[in-house]
Order: sequence, then structure tokens, then C-alpha cells
Amino acid sequence: MNLREPAVSEVSENQNVRVDARSSMPRYSRVSTKNIRAQAMARRASGGWSLMELTVVLVIIGLLASLVGPRVLTYLERGQVDAANIQMKHIKSGLLTYKMDIGELPTTDQGLEALVKAPSGEAAQYWRGPYLDEQVPLDPWRTPYRYERRADNDRGYVLYSLGADKEPGGDGNDADFGLLPERS
Repeated sequence: MNLREPAVSEVSENQNVRVDARSSMPRYSRVSTKNIRAQAMARRASGGWSLMELTVVLVIIGLLASLVGPRVLTYLERGQVDAANIQMKHIKSGLLTYKMDIGELPTTDQGLEALVKAPSGEAAQYWRGPYLDEQVPLDPWRTPYRYERRADNDRGYVLYSLGADKEPGGDGNDADFGLLPERS
């Protein structure tokens, strides 16, 4: 008896399955690929996905979106606030340079436009602008930054954004931020 080939003690009615005499375990011989291909073709021709499979996939996608969505929105909101703070630092730098050249900050009536367009009057001869690279930017919520020249604070001005709600006050992402006027 050859040790490499198991002894065949019995052949079942189905010629594809043989029982090994040493282990009593069925040993499968070569299965016809014709049957497998025919079954696969029948499955493909049946129209694809069942309603249950589609439902399971949609539930999984919904669960992933509900877990990931709020986190992505939080990062987006935080990014808008960060962008507004960077823009305000840039404007603040332009205001300080303007003050060094002219000797005073732009008036509230002149506003931030004085950083990109020469003022009229005596101040025009000292103006060395523009003090911003481009036009005065809008905040990330597409509203103008608020600027007022004031003598009642140490800086001499206020510069702020109204936030996402575009209204004074608010909480969270809707809150005003920047160099705010003091509220009484």
C-alpha cells in the first residue's frame, strides 16, 4: 500500500465523493466547473441585489454618516472661526501700519476701506498704502467685519465679526468674536 495515496474502501453513489479508509472522512474529487459556471450565470441574470442586501448597505451607510457627520461639521465650524481670526490679525496689522504712517487710525466713517484706498484731505499725503494685499475681506460668513474708532479702550478701535448668525450676541459659533466693544 502506498502511503501517499489513501486506500479507497468504498465509492459512494455520487462519483464525486469517496471515503478514505484510514480516516472515514469523505474526500472530494474534482467537481465539474460546468455546474458552478451555470449557477453563477443564473445568479447574475436574476437582477443583482436583493431588497434585504440593499437595506443592510443603506443602514450601514446611515450609521457611518451619523457617526462621522457631526465631527466633520465641528471641524468646519472651527475652521471658519480660525479663518476669521487670521483675517482679523491681518487687518489689525494693516491698521497699525496705517496709524504709523498717518499718525492716527482711520475714522469710523472711513472704515476699513482706508486701508486699501487713500483718504482725502491732509492724511492723503502721508498715506503709503494699500495696507492690505487685496480688498477688505469679508468674514467666512460673507458679512463685513465691524470696525469703529473709539477712544474708550486701550487699542483705540474695535474690530470684530458677528459670527455665523450675523446678529449681535449669540453663543458658540454664533457668538461675536474679535476685538469686541465692551458691553455694559
